[in-house]
Amino acid sequence: KDIIDVDVFIPGCPPTTDNIVAAITYLFTLVGEGPSSLDKNKCVCDNCDFFKEGCFLDKGKLCYGPITAAGCELMCPHEGDICFGCFKLTNKPSEKSKQLKQILEGVEELDAETGASLQHFLNLYLGASNITNFYFRGDLLQRLAYEPDSFKVKEIETEKGPKLILDVNPTGTNTIDEIVGTSLFLLKNDPYFKFSSKTPGGAIPIGNVFLIFIGLSVIYLIFTKKCQIVREFR
Repeated sequence: KDIIDVDVFIPGCPPTTDNIVAAITYLFTLVGEGPSSLDKNKCVCDNCDFFKEGCFLDKGKLCYGPITAAGCELMCPHEGDICFGCFKLTNKPSEKSKQLKQILEGVEELDAETGASLQHFLNLYLGASNITNFYFRGDLLQRLAYEPDSFKVKEIETEKGPKLILDVNPTGTNTIDEIVGTSLFLLKNDPYFKFSSKTPGGAIPIGNVFLIFIGLSVIYLIFTKKCQIVREFR
């Protein structure tokens, strides 16, 4: 018989209510439009007071603002902290995205602080769900935890010579994809990158079946409505 890869699974035997709610919540994020202040045609650097002087990247410290969409009113760099990419992909990365890429390419082995920084960035930037509750294979960070050997590896040229990264293209923007691929490659063998999905056993409550039905029905209606809008627009 043919064997196919599993795209989605909810851990637990049976899945708990928390796991099911987490799964449905995550699926809703896939069709969300983001906050009203979101501006994908700019990046965090465009509004950063430290772009010209005092930039974290100029000090050799990782900051993901150059590849993050603008619109965040909190502006973590102004509060003394780096941008971790909460507003996700920008259509126009800053010129400093190359600087971010070079810093990552210079990392030979992760320390605890850098590993935690990369994991937090990827968790926010890629829209990862809670890996203790729900696994979606399209979520690259979770896939790295569950199936680290399922990724292809590619070689890129850097200022310090050839370097291996994971071959991924979640954004379609080469510089950003290589930043993500480099981050994932570094985390692949990081001992601090761990997860847990332990859940208690027992009979599946009827309420959980109802949650699954309602959640999938609403998501289906959302996608159907969006497709209808696209057809009408065309």
